[in-house]
Amino acid sequence: MTMAKLFQWVNLAIELRVENVVSRRDAIEEKRHEREQAIVQNNERQAKLDAALEEAQNGWTTVQDEHEAKHNEVE
Repeated sequence: MTMAKLFQWVNLAIELRVENVVSRRDAIEEKRHEREQAIVQNNERQAKLDAALEEAQNGWTTVQDEHEAKHNEVE
């Protein structure tokens, strides 16, 4: 009878350990996926910001060139 109780306790301990390992593995995989998604979103956001910056710089350069051309025409 004592051996049966010991066996049940060891069996329960092993089952709990397996569940713990599986849940931690799943949590790590989920966090890895979330991190990859965040990196992709950050890259997309950065690409949009870079394009907007380049467009703004080109627009500003155009305005400066027009202003300089008008200034040179007046002189």
